[in-house]
This record gives sequence, structure tokens and C-alpha cells, in this order.
Amino acid sequence: MTTEPVPDSQQTRAATSLLELAEKVSAAALSISQYLCSKSLNEPNFSPLSLGLSKDSEIEDARESLLIASKALTVLATDPLTHLREVFFAYSDSCALQVAVDWKIAHILCTSGTPMHINEIASKAGADKHKLLTAMRLLTNSYIFTEVEPQVFAHNSSSIHLTERSTECLINYCMDITYPASRKYSDSMKLHGSSTKSNETSFNLGLSTKKSFWEWIYENPEFCEKFNECMKPLGASSYTRIRTVFPWSSLGNVLLIDIGGGNGHITYQIAQEAPEMRVMIQDKEQAIVEAKELCPDNLKSRFSFKVQNFFETQPVVADIYFLRMILHFLNDEDCVKVLKCILPAMKPGARIMICESIFPTPEALPNPLHKYVTNQSWNMVTLLNAGERSFDEFEKIFHAADKRFKLKQWGKSGGAPSSEILEATLADDNSKSHET
Repeated sequence: MTTEPVPDSQQTRAATSLLELAEKVSAAALSISQYLCSKSLNEPNFSPLSLGLSKDSEIEDARESLLIASKALTVLATDPLTHLREVFFAYSDSCALQVAVDWKIAHILCTSGTPMHINEIASKAGADKHKLLTAMRLLTNSYIFTEVEPQVFAHNSSSIHLTERSTECLINYCMDITYPASRKYSDSMKLHGSSTKSNETSFNLGLSTKKSFWEWIYENPEFCEKFNECMKPLGASSYTRIRTVFPWSSLGNVLLIDIGGGNGHITYQIAQEAPEMRVMIQDKEQAIVEAKELCPDNLKSRFSFKVQNFFETQPVVADIYFLRMILHFLNDEDCVKVLKCILPAMKPGARIMICESIFPTPEALPNPLHKYVTNQSWNMVTLLNAGERSFDEFEKIFHAADKRFKLKQWGKSGGAPSSEILEATLADDNSKSHET
């Protein structure tokens, strides 16, 4: 190992001492605790009944500071090689979660938190005691389940979510599709180089198919159902932020086209915030059938539906063209095609609004809140040769479609899944602006 000085970097310059990080943790925790007390809110704990830390905007900065400083403190308190090994061995945690899901451990344990001996758990599951115990202890070390006394386990605030079908589907979907695909990421880099084709990906190597991800998954109903199911909680957490990040009620009597809107679950909720807005959902026929069935009675007079391919010229003149979680599935060339298909229908004053995860600018210390967008970008490259994008990268795509586009961002980057909004209008002035 060399002891020669190494070039100073932004991260090493910004790094603080153990004591300084600990003080940041203490200050943030105190601020959060005082706020919760003032609002008569419970502090988070590991009980299966705990709802976790409140996401109230008043403590958003303190929560972020607590996460950044505590993570840095943990890493610095860990031997560097040990930290590297822990990152590598994280795959075993995922495999242990699959054990818990496959053997229905979360359903066997009492959801109220009453403990159960591993002998009884294994008996009810029909599983080998030693192998199940090994998996359970791996999970408890990551704060999933708790071992209240030797070989006696109970639910905690994280493991209780393993009783939810959406969580089970997410774990099975990832273990069956994204993990085999991820294993071939490096091989795909060697074989496919800089290809952006959707059928020259890690997914193609990992699943031994020449079909694109979308072609493959629609031909496999079991996985398609799991994919749709595991997206539901992401949609719920996304909407919680979407409804506040943009002033929907200020839009008035406008027509919004939800391009690739699926079953309408997002725009049905947005419409509740904008009582004068009319909405047309456009998607493939199967999605439109479902959207019509799910449309709330009180919204039916304001909603219309159209089977439409977003790679074909947009036939409807509207005020807003809304695309949520569309572009991150596409490579840059296809994104430009989608935007160019909308352009002919845009009247003066019309806008395109995309709802995505906007890749944040890297900070001096890694922000744990940005883990979702970095993971999701990995998944998009792995499955589709696509990815999450920064503001500047989105601007480049829009300008490739038409240099007159002017972009405005609503919502701070790195927030809840796919909940930042980019508002694009046609103008002569291409200066950027950020509304955060």
C-alpha cells in the first residue's frame, strides 16, 4: 500500500471528522424529535406497528442531514476493506429475502409482533430449520425481522411489509429478472459496447432471449402481473409528492393528455386536485380497457380515452401533454422521436410535462435519499439500455427535438420515485430555470 499523498478531491475536502459528523447527527435528531413532540407525533421505532419517520416538509432538511451524516459516520467507523466486503456481500441479503417470501415466513409470524421459535416457524413452513435459521439471522442483521432471544424471531417495522403482495412481487420479480440480468452487466458492456438497442442489453444475456424486455414480459403473463403489482406502491409514494410539487389547481379549464397513462391511476388523482381539468388517457388497447373500468364515477364526465401509440404523430390538440415514467424506459433517440410526435399538435402556449426522477448533482458526501434514482438508473440500463437523466440531459433531448424548448423543473431532484416534473414550452429564449 502506498503512503504517498493522493490528489485532493471534493469528497476528501468536504469530509468531516467523526465528532463533527456525530454533532450533525445529534443536531438533526434533536430538531426532528422536538418537531414530533410539538405535533404530538410518535418517534419511529422498530415495532411492526411503527409507521416510520414522518415525511412532513418541516423536517425534510433535518431528515436528509441525519441520513447523510449517519451513513458517513457508519462508513468511517467501519474498516475500509470490511465496508467493501459488506457492499459485495449485500447480494446475500437479497437472496435471504427471497427465502422469506418463498416460504411465507412473514405470514407465519404473528403480525402483532408475538415471537416464535425457529422450530415452530420451520415446521409451519415445511423448511429445513438450519437453512431457514441461517437466512433469518442474515436478515435480522439488516434490521429485517428481529431475534428477540436465541432462535426466537418476531416481526419488526420492515419485515411486516413482507406480508404485502406488492412487496412479495417486487422481490420475486427482481430475483427472477433484474438479478440474472444484472449479473451480465459487465458481459454486456464487453459484447454490446455502446449499443443503445433495447435487445442488446444485460437482460438479453441474463434471460437468454433476443426479445426486448417489453416484448418478453408481455409474452410472460406471470411476470407481467408481478411487474404491474410491484409498481403500485411506487406509484402511491410518487403521487404523494406529485400532488404538492406542482400547483395543479391553478391550471383551470385545460385539456391534459396522459400519454402512456396506463390504467389512469395517477391522473385520476391529479384530477381531484384540478377540478376544472379535462383529461384524455392514451395507451395501448389493453390499458385503455382497464382505465375505463377504474375511472371513478365522479370523474367520468371529465375523462376520455384513446388507443394511441406514442411513436405515432399525436392527433389531438391539447393544452398539456403529460408523460410519467415514459422517457426513462427509452434511449435518447427514441425519446426524441416521442417528443417530435407531439410537436405538430402543440398550439401556442401548450406544454409538455414529464414526470420522472431527475438525476441529482453528486454531493460531497453521498446522499442515501438518492439511492433509489441510482438503483433505478442501473435497472433501466440493465433492462433497456435507457436510464434516469439529469436536468441537462433532459434539456439535450428536448433541444434535439426542437431547439425552441424551454425547460422548468418543479421539485428538488432525488425525491420520491418519479415525482419531479419538467415543464417544457416552446419559446425563443432557451434559458434554463429550476423551481425547487
